Amino acid sequence: MTSGALGLTVYALKGDSAPAVSCFLAGWLIDLDHVFDWVNNLGLRRGLLALINVYNLFPYEGFEESRHRVTRIYIFLHSWELIIGFWGLCIFYPMNPVVTYIFLGFTLHLALDQKFNEIRNHLVYFLIYRMTHRFEHAALIEL
Repeated sequence: MTSGALGLTVYALKGDSAPAVSCFLAGWLIDLDHVFDWVNNLGLRRGLLALINVYNLFPYEGFEESRHRVTRIYIFLHSWELIIGFWGLCIFYPMNPVVTYIFLGFTLHLALDQKFNEIRNHLVYFLIYRMTHRFEHAALIEL
């Protein structure tokens, strides 16, 4: 939802659909790493069912049980190290401006996740921190 708002704001400011669509898609597609996590933890069928039910849109029996069976959480795209690297590229190697808007969408998504998700430590969105905790769900996310 916020990616859509960012995309509309960019469109209003720039008057160009390419940067707006880039912001929106990047802010939304960053969540593809959750697919890997759910399927890795629960298998293909249960993982995909759990993934689409995260917001209780399609309730099914056994969802809460599945949620508690998640043992590892990788979310490789949710990483401040990636964001820092992306912005470093933009600063030191100027690229197509659309790429900058892609990074803007990623950054907004990660900043909002950092602020509003139930995490045990503010360092959870650093890949190095998750690695030092062996990606263990219980050490990273509050249930």
